[in-house]
Amino acid sequence: MTRARILADYVAGGTTAAEFDYMDGVTSNVQTQLDAKLALAGGTMTGDLVSATPMSHRNIVINGAMQISQRGTSEASISGTSTGYKNAPDRFWFGSRATGTWTVSQSTEAPAGFGASYKIDNTTADASLDANSYLQLSTRFEGQDLQHLEYGTSGAKTTTLSFYVRSNLTGTFIVELEGTESTNRHIAKTYTISSANTWERKEVTFAGDTTVASDNNNGGALSIIWWLASGTDYTSGTLASSWQNMDSADRAVGISNNLGSSTSNDFHITGIQWEVGSSATPFEHRSYGDELARCQRYYQYYPESNTAQMSMKSGGSSTGRALGTMWWPVTMRANPTIVVRDGAGTAARATYHANNVGQGGTNDLTLYYVSAFYTHMIVVTDSYTGYDFYVRDVTCNSEL
Repeated sequence: MTRARILADYVAGGTTAAEFDYMDGVTSNVQTQLDAKLALAGGTMTGDLVSATPMSHRNIVINGAMQISQRGTSEASISGTSTGYKNAPDRFWFGSRATGTWTVSQSTEAPAGFGASYKIDNTTADASLDANSYLQLSTRFEGQDLQHLEYGTSGAKTTTLSFYVRSNLTGTFIVELEGTESTNRHIAKTYTISSANTWERKEVTFAGDTTVASDNNNGGALSIIWWLASGTDYTSGTLASSWQNMDSADRAVGISNNLGSSTSNDFHITGIQWEVGSSATPFEHRSYGDELARCQRYYQYYPESNTAQMSMKSGGSSTGRALGTMWWPVTMRANPTIVVRDGAGTAARATYHANNVGQGGTNDLTLYYVSAFYTHMIVVTDSYTGYDFYVRDVTCNSEL
């Protein structure tokens, strides 16, 4: 605060004479100024002006509010053994083995203050699970994003996971942290859904792992896993309530429900936050653009539309080549797996036009160079010299 600002505040009546005299001589220490002003007002300040816990960037989870769903908003008929990222909110991995048939989606059913949730809906029941059956939803983290947790040291940080959940089922479910570094480790806790078809906020606290560190790189280091159904292979031991080397029998002990037991069953989750500390803070909302950029580090999709995602023109020789470059708006986690389609949806082909008039056909396309920043694409045109080529549908996958 400048002396002129202090004087102006004093003249306007916002500062007392005693405060002015004091603060006029102490303008270099904001904390001291505030302490002084509080003391003169009969108040006190406990702790620092800037807390050791950051006011932003607390939430380690990406897309916890389920805003982003680049692959699509719904995927049906998921059955048998099916694992992976589905047409549902980004950064959340769905896994099922012999638990029935499922539809997953980005749902508009959400608690106050949120616009979307991840919905898992049973469409064909399996009330009698095999020993190795499971139903999971998880999200995964790079090791370099977990260095502040200080895992593998005596100072490993305690963390708290909070989330909003809604289901027609009540009872006990399991949430697990699984470390996937040199030694596979895990810790699991229970939480209870108390009221059917009602949004409830849950808070679960985990000790830090003092044994195994997270590598400081872009590889997968840890997953948060919500167990929604489990066979006896994962429930026959003792729940891993503290960090231990992986024992499958200890992963989901105490789960009281099978979400696949009836086609009436569904499960919604949103507002997921994982942060340092032994208690949860209010959910850290981020803008759509911020969340989209974070998701695009792992997956980018440029769908078929009337606008070409990239255009290139072949040379004039008898064996012409069309070379084009697509730059990713966000640097990807690693060199992505890329699928390019033409206007008809055929992979590894580009659509060509003669003199910009109509769609003349398609020709093979090769990814000449791929990086986390961009890709070069090349079309060997042979008889299509001087033609324009267009790419209309591109997916880039660099998920953990």
